[in-house]
Amino acid sequence: EVIGSIILNKCTNFVLYLISLISAFLISVFYVFSFSMASFWVKEYAGIRVIRKGVANFLSGSILPLTFFPVAMQKAFFYLPFPYMLYVPIQVGLGKYTFNETLYMIGLQLMWVLIFAIVALFAWKKAQTKFMGVGV
Repeated sequence: EVIGSIILNKCTNFVLYLISLISAFLISVFYVFSFSMASFWVKEYAGIRVIRKGVANFLSGSILPLTFFPVAMQKAFFYLPFPYMLYVPIQVGLGKYTFNETLYMIGLQLMWVLIFAIVALFAWKKAQTKFMGVGV
């Protein structure tokens, strides 16, 4: 009985981790895609890319774990999409959240997926009007 409960708990956590991981991937893809559309309006995209990557890496916990920051800053970071790209999936995979907290975090991830998907679609539609192909 106890072993079966542990196995069920581990399987549930693994499935939630996979959902969180896929959500994090989608957030990252739509985030990068949205910023990449700026290349239709600027002559040099490299500077934008460096800033985009730097901000995302720093605020997602990739460079320095978010737990190293003061609690007030950690709380502020969770109003941004960046922790949901890396920090949250890691915490879900490690089982650091309760079941309800995990569902809440995945819900927030899905919200960011939706927001960035809408932004990416809007940017793509605007970029298509800016595109000019010669000989097409």
